[in-house]
Amino acid sequence: MFTIAHLMTICSIAAGFSITPSSHATVSSPVSTFAPNNNHFPAKRIPNTPRRAKNFDLDEIENRAVAASEAWDTVATPFLDAPAASRVEERLGNRADCAALRAGGYPGSSRCRFVFTNPELGLDADAASAEFVAVLRVSNADLRNSDPIPNVLESIGVGLDDVGDIVFDGDDVAYIVVTPGKCEKACVRLLPKELVGAGITVDPLGPGESVPEDGDLQDMEVQRLDKREQKRRK
Repeated sequence: MFTIAHLMTICSIAAGFSITPSSHATVSSPVSTFAPNNNHFPAKRIPNTPRRAKNFDLDEIENRAVAASEAWDTVATPFLDAPAASRVEERLGNRADCAALRAGGYPGSSRCRFVFTNPELGLDADAASAEFVAVLRVSNADLRNSDPIPNVLESIGVGLDDVGDIVFDGDDVAYIVVTPGKCEKACVRLLPKELVGAGITVDPLGPGESVPEDGDLQDMEVQRLDKREQKRRK
C-alpha cells in the first residue's frame, strides 16, 4: 500500500536529504562534492625588478638642488639610469644659481648620481665624484657561473639605487660603482662570500686606475632565478 511515509521518502531522496521513516523525521545536510578551491587566491607575485628607494621625481630633485644651493650646502641624488640622468641635465645643467655635477665613477658612465651645491663653493666634477662615488674592482670571480651581480647585491642589502654601472672585464674581473660608506663596506666584506670563485678580492680602485673603456656594461635588472640552479652553484 502506498502511504504518506513512502511519498516523503521518495521526495527526500530527490532533494538529497536523508529522512528516517519514523514519527520524528531527522534531516542531515547533504555532503559537499566541492573541494576547497585555492585558485580564488592569486599566487604571490615575485617581481623581476628590484625595490626602488624612491620614484623618479624631477620636480623634487630640482627643489632639493635649489634649496641646497641657497643654503650653501651639498646634496646628492641616488644613482639614476641614463634616461633619468638626461632629464636632470636638461633641466638643471645650465642653471646659474645651482651647480649640478655628474658623478658616475668614470668618464662616459651610463648610470650616475648628481651632486648639487652652490656654484661659488668651487666644487668640480672630479671632487664630487671622489666624495660621492666609489669604484670597486672584483678579481678572481667566476662571473659566468655566479648569480647576476644585481641579484647578489640585492641579497647582501645593497639596493640598485646605491649602484652605478657594473662593467665586466673578461670572465673573472668586474668593476662596480657604488655609494661610498656602508654600501661600499658591505660589498668589500660580503661579495667574496656570495660569488663563485677562489681567492676573490674586492678592492677600491687606486690612484691612476680606471674602468676599462672596452669593458662589457651589464644590465641593471634583478632576474628571476631557479632556486635549484642557485643551490647547485654554491
